[in-house]
Amino acid sequence: MMTGNIALVNVHSTRNVGDAALTEVAIEKLRDQFHNYRITLVMNDPSSYQGQEVTVNSFYNWVYKYNNHLAVRFIFLLIISTFSLLTYRLFQKPIYLTKSRDLLATLDTIFEAHIVASTPGGYLYSYGRGRALILFAFTLAICVLAGKPLYLLPQSIGPFKNWFERIMIRWPLSRARIVMVRESVSLELIKSLNISDNRCRLFPDMAFAYRGKPPADAIKWLRSINIDPDNDRPLLGITIMDWGSQYQGFKAQKQYEIAVAGITRHFNNRYYGNILLFPQSWGPTENEDDRIPAKRIQMINSDMVKFIHLVDDPVPPDLLKSIYGQMDVFIGTRMHSNIFAMTQNVPVIPIGYLHKTIGIARSAGIEDWVIDINDINSELLINKFDELWKMRHQVRQQLENRIPILIEQINEVGPAIAQDFRDWNDR
Repeated sequence: MMTGNIALVNVHSTRNVGDAALTEVAIEKLRDQFHNYRITLVMNDPSSYQGQEVTVNSFYNWVYKYNNHLAVRFIFLLIISTFSLLTYRLFQKPIYLTKSRDLLATLDTIFEAHIVASTPGGYLYSYGRGRALILFAFTLAICVLAGKPLYLLPQSIGPFKNWFERIMIRWPLSRARIVMVRESVSLELIKSLNISDNRCRLFPDMAFAYRGKPPADAIKWLRSINIDPDNDRPLLGITIMDWGSQYQGFKAQKQYEIAVAGITRHFNNRYYGNILLFPQSWGPTENEDDRIPAKRIQMINSDMVKFIHLVDDPVPPDLLKSIYGQMDVFIGTRMHSNIFAMTQNVPVIPIGYLHKTIGIARSAGIEDWVIDINDINSELLINKFDELWKMRHQVRQQLENRIPILIEQINEVGPAIAQDFRDWNDR
């Protein structure tokens, strides 16, 4: 019976519900194939994780831990990692030039791993300054240089701002065993980097396979906030994010929030419904806390406080997914909130802030309902919503037919890794 270690790297934070769901599904699919392997999560925010797996700090966490002297800390990381890597390759035992427990735990996890999987998601793109991307790419490069079989679980890749970022990403991706992407735009991008076709695989986003709580739990929760699902219909669910704070290139945050505030008023005035503003993410940093922009939406429509319900307390991912299933229509900027709703056949208007949104919407057959965040305004959003409302039953049926096919495809992720790993071991 084979045993070993798996390092799941580049995991962000379970304070982001999408990341939490992706992490859980990734662990489940790996465990299905590698029953007796120990899985260690290399995380940016390890304190957020409440599951059974071991966690260690990521390189990103170590560099940004005190948010000062970042350049000095990165140079120190580069020196320590390079020396330990050289000694590991020469003697199969690393020699460390530091006593930092966090850094030692991260490097030990990589050197002791028999398999390295880079977590599913959408983190390999230009952030503006590029520092985060450097650290994610650096993590992948260390794994490759340590001689570990590297597998990138389904994710979006790009966009990149300049040639340096493309080269930096191309190096580890071209040496990975399998690069799985979750939408066709990313597939075309990595092919443009001249990465071999036999390394590239297209799979759906793994959150399509995430399981929620039974509907009865969602109904109970709605009643706990004084919404009666039998009488307070229709229900509109919304997720909003502060993209302007997370991405320097976006300058229309105010226009975007005004548009979302406008659809809440329109929905109540025309359809006499209740609106729920959900936090899909509440950290670990302030600009990742969806409750902050949601409160601004509520303030814009302060005269509608009776009908706009801001969910202030974080809700567990499996329950949150079930609650989304009780919505009549959903408008989501957080992409995994859209996936949670779609998997329960709820019609969705995705607001796209990167190409991953249109790509994943296309995989579910709802690309016609996507609105680019750079183009959004109240009139456009209201018109799109009214059109979707008229067609909501057809869209429900379309999702009901499509989602099971995507879940079947996700079930092939684990076997694909297991087969390739056997081939790698037998060479």
